[in-house]
Amino acid sequence: MLYAKGDSRRDSGFTIFYMGINIGAFIAPLVCGLLQVKYGWHVGFGAGGIGMLFALLIFYFKTIPELEKYTTEIGMDSTWDKPMFYNKNAIYFIIFFIAILIILAFLITQNIIILNPITIAKNMAFMILICTGAYFIYIFFFGNLKSHEKKSLAVFALLFIAASVFWSVYEQQPTSFNFFANSFTDRVVFGFEIPTPWFQSVSALFVILLAPVMTIIWTKLANSNREISSIMKFSLGLLCASLAFFIMALASKEAMKVGLVSPLWLIFSFLFLVIGELCLSPVGLSLMTKIAPNAIRSQAMGLWFVAGALGDVIAGIIGGGVSEENIESLPNLFYECVWILLAVAALMIMVKKPIDKMMQK
Repeated sequence: MLYAKGDSRRDSGFTIFYMGINIGAFIAPLVCGLLQVKYGWHVGFGAGGIGMLFALLIFYFKTIPELEKYTTEIGMDSTWDKPMFYNKNAIYFIIFFIAILIILAFLITQNIIILNPITIAKNMAFMILICTGAYFIYIFFFGNLKSHEKKSLAVFALLFIAASVFWSVYEQQPTSFNFFANSFTDRVVFGFEIPTPWFQSVSALFVILLAPVMTIIWTKLANSNREISSIMKFSLGLLCASLAFFIMALASKEAMKVGLVSPLWLIFSFLFLVIGELCLSPVGLSLMTKIAPNAIRSQAMGLWFVAGALGDVIAGIIGGGVSEENIESLPNLFYECVWILLAVAALMIMVKKPIDKMMQK
């Protein structure tokens, strides 16, 4: 059964987990963005890399020893694979990939290999689509799945596609949104010019502020037996995101007329984007792990982030082409995102009842 009493409590737990991710997402643009403005992109990106290194060291020296204390499957369903904490060949793989990176870096700096970011992005999107498509087809036909597991896999694939579409428009924040903030937003407040990258912290801040609110809402709905199904939460997320892009379409039209516009346009758009994100993303993490067939359950979270990666690449392809030369296309871009989100939301609502019936058999 796809939806069972208690789903909202499960979704709430993932919402708190997701809020933790966004604490870093809030701090990073503030620190790295300020360093970029003062000292350049190399220092800004370098600071982000140092932060990731500290996180990895904390995970290695603190988290893994704690996890190794648990030799039994405490709190886990018995179908989950036991974690493997050590692989004796891992060091050789690491050395191999570091050597490949050094060679590639040398060839690029010597202009022996010429990188075209658009070509790379398109090829990457194509490779992700081919690999995930082949993966789902292989598991469906050759994964020894039972009939009900094949149905679960079909729902899993549908949610994967819907999530990819959502992230492909949501991640316009560092592309078209960032361009709008830099070129068409009045960033001077009390004589201080807000660095453009700081706007990337707004959505993370809203996540931190609103995640507890969403958790309370889901929990209260569950306790009062008025629980909203996960598919409907998905649809609400898509609808809220479409409203955010509608705001940006209006803002871009206004900017075409008057030049610089109030930052409130961006802030309200971020607000609705985050509401949509909180309806869809933590729910997606929860739902993917719940409905995944046993054969891929341990890979469910990884596949969810593959959907995000695919969306990120497509977002770069869509929004990365916006520039001063073709600025008149910006309102159309935002309107296209509105229609795409509405179409996917309508599809999710249309298939809700059939999926409910299918999963209850």
